[in-house]
Amino acid sequence: MVRPSRPVTALFMLLGNLAVLWVAATPPIPHPYLPAEVAPSERPELAVLQRFSERDLRGIRERGLRPLLVALRTLDPERLIVLLAEQRRLGYDMTLTDFEVEVLPTPRYVWPSGPSGGWVVFERPYTSGGHPGSTELRLTRLDARGGVQARGWFTTGWRRYLESARLETVAGIPDPVVVVRTAEDGGGEPERQWYAKVDDRYDLVRLEQEDGAAVGNGYWLNHGRCGPPPPHQSADDWEADLTSTDRARVLRALVWLGGHHLLPLQPGQQQRNDMEDARDAELARAVRARTGVVARLRELAASGEAWEREGARLALSPKDVRWF
Repeated sequence: MVRPSRPVTALFMLLGNLAVLWVAATPPIPHPYLPAEVAPSERPELAVLQRFSERDLRGIRERGLRPLLVALRTLDPERLIVLLAEQRRLGYDMTLTDFEVEVLPTPRYVWPSGPSGGWVVFERPYTSGGHPGSTELRLTRLDARGGVQARGWFTTGWRRYLESARLETVAGIPDPVVVVRTAEDGGGEPERQWYAKVDDRYDLVRLEQEDGAAVGNGYWLNHGRCGPPPPHQSADDWEADLTSTDRARVLRALVWLGGHHLLPLQPGQQQRNDMEDARDAELARAVRARTGVVARLRELAASGEAWEREGARLALSPKDVRWF
């Protein structure tokens, strides 16, 4: 083999270095889908999100969803870990994409989200489960660069089934709120569930009837509860949330305090898996009884915004539930 001479090798190295410098100095070509600071070569998955955004993806099966599912797994490694763990736990012998489409919640909407950019991915099972039951939902908040900001994975509550969902701006809450409309099988009254981003999770901040009146959430029965379990916090943390200037935290605390919690068990009754943990129920009652909390609830009930007034009144007159 003929080796190039040293001068020729040096020339090629020089030209290569000049090419690298030229590429580095050249501004990126604007891309129609991506924020200016993100080059398409860095995050091609963002272009995929944009392609699927603002469409109702109902009816699109495995082949059509594959690019979106792969993009979401790439952007959110935890999603892939959960997917593999669930497939192994349930023992399904099929491709990851087939398993995701057939068994787990899959995208229904990819909503562009707010002035800061990014997306909210709303997912539900492709096929409805058996009755009685509920609808399993998954929410993922991605920023403009594809980073995961918040997640939620929960159900709509016993005998409540998804009818529709939308993204809505709520005064005092920076991130758009996910509004889920449910209907109860057998002709029950529809409800609306409002989920807001609080730190790195989505939490229920309002539960209302079709006429717009607030109602309490059924915490006393685990599978009857709408939305995720509340965060594990101390009484001090809950009181701090209630007195916070962060409206989403205030509303989350009001939903929890005004919900229906489990009353103390009767002699001979034992804690069951489908019951609310007795310690969590006692914590709710202890927080309600705090002097500072009572004062704050009365203040909100008298002069707060409409949602705060309703939530505070529910918390001041709670209707906890005794196990049958």
